[in-house]
Amino acid sequence: MSTSNNNNNNNNYKVWFITGVTGGSGSGLASRLLELGHKVAGTSRNKDKLNSTDLIKNNNFLGLQVDLANESNVKNSIEETIKKFGRIDVIVNNAGQSIFGSVEEITDKEQRLLMDVLYFGPCNVIRSVLPHFRERKTGLIFNISSVFGGSGCDSCSNVPFFSGYCAGKAAIHTMTECLREEVKPFDIKVCSIILGYLKTSFSNPLTINQIKDYNLKEKANEIMKMFQRNNPEQPINFANFVIENSKLSNLPPTIHFGKNPYHSNSNSQTKPSYPHQKLKAHQDAPKQFEKDIPDLPELTDGNIHMPYILHE
Repeated sequence: MSTSNNNNNNNNYKVWFITGVTGGSGSGLASRLLELGHKVAGTSRNKDKLNSTDLIKNNNFLGLQVDLANESNVKNSIEETIKKFGRIDVIVNNAGQSIFGSVEEITDKEQRLLMDVLYFGPCNVIRSVLPHFRERKTGLIFNISSVFGGSGCDSCSNVPFFSGYCAGKAAIHTMTECLREEVKPFDIKVCSIILGYLKTSFSNPLTINQIKDYNLKEKANEIMKMFQRNNPEQPINFANFVIENSKLSNLPPTIHFGKNPYHSNSNSQTKPSYPHQKLKAHQDAPKQFEKDIPDLPELTDGNIHMPYILHE
């Protein structure tokens, strides 16, 4: 039996379209929005994974199996959302992937799979929703970039063996800056979220084309242990941060959430970026990794996920 929130009759609700809602930032944001009485359309490539979430039980949630690289598929999902909820108010291009490997190792197919999700997928979503936003003379688009991309903030950086992810996030941030100016005449707001270290649960894949000279598994372990000595932000904090910023009449072109675990002090204690949602002490405690991380997964069938940065 479907469940609904007591606030669902609130006429102040917004309709949000979020890509990548089966884990991490997307799941946290979708759950919080539903709690507050908003309506949410959420996408995932994996139908079974989508149907296994608690989100699917809510009357105000529309689960959509979407291949973001398929423009027709994306367009249909936008149309289905408008048909069900009457409109779309906010887009969050959240879905993400990554992979460990040097520039020489990562194959052409792997690079293109990454860019499909990190850049071309968001472009498909934006292209599909803009006619609706232009007609209504309103709309808000959040594109999620990263501290790993070398643009958008002083603390941003590019990380060796992470070139595909860094390039994709740099691309979406730059595109966002251009898009913001292009749609100003239509009163459409566009914002780039520079996202740092967020708690999720996915595994880190290695490229299938490993070259012995690079010692990729050793390098990947070093980076992973560096990340995990830091304190990740919680998805609920990210959700509140995005929701509060969505209410601003003068939304900044770029907003920042979380720190860069690649250049941060591993002994420092991180405070939440969103001050109104305090974390419990046991949630803040960093994990200690004295041994190598065993059996890092390798890419199979294009199923590539990066857990310690963000996204589905």
